[in-house]
Amino acid sequence: MERDQVSAALNSAGGTLANKLSAAKQFGLIDSQQGRWSLTALGYDILDGATERAAKVDAFLNVELYRRAFDEYRGKTLPGRAGLEHAFTTFGVATKQREKARQTFERSARSAGFFPTGSEDRLVAPVISQVVAAAGTASGTSTASAIAEVAHSEDRDPGRAHMGTAVAARELNPFIEGLLNEIPPKGTPWSIQDQADWLQGAAQIFRILYKGEGEILVTIKKGGA
Repeated sequence: MERDQVSAALNSAGGTLANKLSAAKQFGLIDSQQGRWSLTALGYDILDGATERAAKVDAFLNVELYRRAFDEYRGKTLPGRAGLEHAFTTFGVATKQREKARQTFERSARSAGFFPTGSEDRLVAPVISQVVAAAGTASGTSTASAIAEVAHSEDRDPGRAHMGTAVAARELNPFIEGLLNEIPPKGTPWSIQDQADWLQGAAQIFRILYKGEGEILVTIKKGGA
């Protein structure tokens, strides 16, 4: 689907649309190739009642911040709201974003079944039955409605927590904000090809937003310096 088709399906535009798509992509539910969006296998699984629970677990752990928190506190008692927010800042979350990041984390963990008790003071990976039906959307479900359902499952973007304080505090153009949300956290793998694609996408956005002559072309130089 083209971006305008996704926008119509979600009844969203600008920064709201960018945040929904970025969140769904970080959870591993959708992907984009050359400006076209589609559901991943995990995205289809999360829409299938037979595979939904397992898919939610995988989607939760796909978010680098959530995976790190789970690994850090697995089998331990969570340090409370203030303690968890402090831990998130040590993981790279901007200070001004730590409360929202914690709230989004708790909501996502709750949805994925990582809180086995009402006290919600411990992260435990859900036990999933091995009986799994074939993945896929229900008969008659369109790609548009499927992407809409997936994107609506997490309206707040977990990746915004990785934005620096200065950037997060500014009012950015939605295209720039969406572009920044695509940058993975520091220290995580990011291939040269993906970096080049990001830079080329940035160049296209800059061409739309700013005046200037010429065209920026990003190329990959093979070999040494």
